[in-house]
Amino acid sequence: MEKQVVHDIYYKHGNQEDDETFVGCLVACGSHVLRLVLNTSIQLDLFEIIDKSDDGAHISTSEIASQLQTRNVEGAARVLDSMLRVLVTHSFLTFSTSTDHGSTTELRYGIAPKGKFLVPNERGVSLAKFYALTAEQERSYPFIALKDAVLEGGNLFENAENHYEDIGSNPDSKKIFHDALGSLSTLSLQQIVTVYNGFEGLRTLVDVGGGNGATLGIIISKYSSIRGINFDSPEVIRTAPTYEGVEHISGDMFVQVPKGDAIILKAVLHNWGSKKCVKLLKNCYEALPKKGKVIVLEHILHEIPGTDVYSQQGSLWNIVMLSMNGKERTKGEYEALAMEAGFAEFKVLCRAYGVYVMELVKF
Repeated sequence: MEKQVVHDIYYKHGNQEDDETFVGCLVACGSHVLRLVLNTSIQLDLFEIIDKSDDGAHISTSEIASQLQTRNVEGAARVLDSMLRVLVTHSFLTFSTSTDHGSTTELRYGIAPKGKFLVPNERGVSLAKFYALTAEQERSYPFIALKDAVLEGGNLFENAENHYEDIGSNPDSKKIFHDALGSLSTLSLQQIVTVYNGFEGLRTLVDVGGGNGATLGIIISKYSSIRGINFDSPEVIRTAPTYEGVEHISGDMFVQVPKGDAIILKAVLHNWGSKKCVKLLKNCYEALPKKGKVIVLEHILHEIPGTDVYSQQGSLWNIVMLSMNGKERTKGEYEALAMEAGFAEFKVLCRAYGVYVMELVKF
């Protein structure tokens, strides 16, 4: 109804669709402002402050500013109001209005479902840590050579081959990287175990490239009868924490992987080219019994790009992975890898928080 009112008042003699398209393009051109506001809001813990307001009530910018280490609450409140309006328009916050002495209208802010993902949950994780990684990458690795990649056919990222090595050699970058991916993994796994029942009845579950073992820790917390094997490089396993029901084993996944009823590959295949992926999948095939399966957890690039959030997510991640000599794949490309590696059945079963659950079954 509100949109219709605006149309009646302002678009009697104009083309509303053309006008909105133009403004939408302007908004996209100014997307760096949203990132600036998000970064500042996360650094100031604004989402947590708003989320913790009494009984979920909306909170004023003055009340928010009074909880910050600012020398000028009134001045800070004016800046905060400009920032929080941006977050409302992108659905991170909600708002209500109040009138002061019958004259001044004040906006009060509350947390929206999207903003909740930037507030630490019961496990202490949120997407704020993942945002910190994207900000760190912008500062540390500013040169993603898209133009040169198009004109010269080179890498998107000059140091793509050494990207992970560079992260490992810098303690601060390493912590940001692992905190970000750990948070992202935890959030998605918590959702996956609620919508995917393919872990039921398994006796031994191997997580290849499982990092510190957190993935198996979450799965086994629900399926306690499973024996978990967390498999990664010696450097990673050396510092992996203890999880009940999880055994850490080190090795080279391109040589051999541990045997199990099922094998998880979570955000592994998108790091490698097709030949490496087929080699890894063949090793998984050899480690499985008949009717054993590989559970692949990855984003899927849509065959036909759309304008929905899943298409947007897949296309953005694909640029990120290309910059590190990896790639996101379509459903057809994943199926082709599975068939080349010897698997008899490939299926996509469900999606949770943008991560698709695929099964590759050995007969």
